[in-house]
Amino acid sequence: MDLLIADVTLPTGSGIHVALEVQFLLPYSKIIIMSGYPPVMWNDQDSAELEELPSDSVITLQKPFLLATLLDSVHRFLGLPISVAPALQMKAASQNSARTASPSVCAGEWLTAEGTLRGGSEVTPAG
Repeated sequence: MDLLIADVTLPTGSGIHVALEVQFLLPYSKIIIMSGYPPVMWNDQDSAELEELPSDSVITLQKPFLLATLLDSVHRFLGLPISVAPALQMKAASQNSARTASPSVCAGEWLTAEGTLRGGSEVTPAG
């Protein structure tokens, strides 16, 4: 696994704790942590565990963010060839322009080191 994308708040725990476990097992992996709250509002344990992760292996994103922001972060973080990023952005733009309702996100998708989007199922947020 090259990249883990996790939310700080998970139904049964913390994405930062999961990131620590992944980093222990796969020290070369990169991690994107996202949250709807700024880091100053995280609980003490999450803040402390984030400090345990190597700073060059972690990016934090505050929600809401544009899909293009996530794609750019993934591209820069994994060092994908420049030719891959525009294709992914075009895919994201075409998916978003095809929707008239609320924006959608893809759950369970991952990006390989070669820039191929794999897995997942589309989820449209309620409301």
